[in-house]
Amino acid sequence: MATPVFFLRDDDVFACDALFTELHRFFIKRDLSVVYGVIPAKMKKPFITQMLAFKKKHPYAFDIAQHGFCHADHHRRGKDKYEFGPGRSYRAQAADIQKGWSLLEKAFGAHAVPAFLPPYDLFDQNTLKAVDAAGLKIMSCGAPARRAGKKFVWLPVDFMMNDFKADGTPVALDAKTMLARLTARLPRASVTGIGFHHYAIRTKKEMAEAKKFFNALTVLRDRKEIKLVLLSDILRMKAFSCSRAN
Repeated sequence: MATPVFFLRDDDVFACDALFTELHRFFIKRDLSVVYGVIPAKMKKPFITQMLAFKKKHPYAFDIAQHGFCHADHHRRGKDKYEFGPGRSYRAQAADIQKGWSLLEKAFGAHAVPAFLPPYDLFDQNTLKAVDAAGLKIMSCGAPARRAGKKFVWLPVDFMMNDFKADGTPVALDAKTMLARLTARLPRASVTGIGFHHYAIRTKKEMAEAKKFFNALTVLRDRKEIKLVLLSDILRMKAFSCSRAN
């Protein structure tokens, strides 16, 4: 049976505050690769400078991917939150996706991975069409949707390290619960994401539980029970497969 493949994805990244920096250094020390879902319109110069410094020191340790544009909420009363999805035209969504990607590419150049991670995990067919039109190579969100004719690779995130309250506020979980949820997915051989929000880790106890879970991932990886990859790894493998086929 094929080894299950996972990628770690930290969303809502736009500042190198103390919490983000502590976890980033922890990941580097444990050799844990992470995909950072960066909100383009919220980036400031100090963040860009620091992330480029991190990249210079550890070029293959993490990905910088596009997490929406400004993480706005366009939902109507009684509906789920979304930045991209029902109620927004293709033109509006395409403009925001392209603006976000342009900001990310300008800031990080080749370090920016052409992957789109929609905020609130919601989207519609106009979103998929806009992602394709922008030339982005990966869509990472929830369960796959109908996308006939689209060129991007779909990489779902069906495991979250936190639950959510009714108002969307993240709730941290203990390591035992997180590991049990992950173990239930181990028979799967497809690539799937492990999503989390670093800012949801609010206390020392929650940080200890998160690190305990991350340490468990390294054990599973070292035992070769799972593989941990980056989105950029997948794009390189896809390019290699295509070159071998041609």
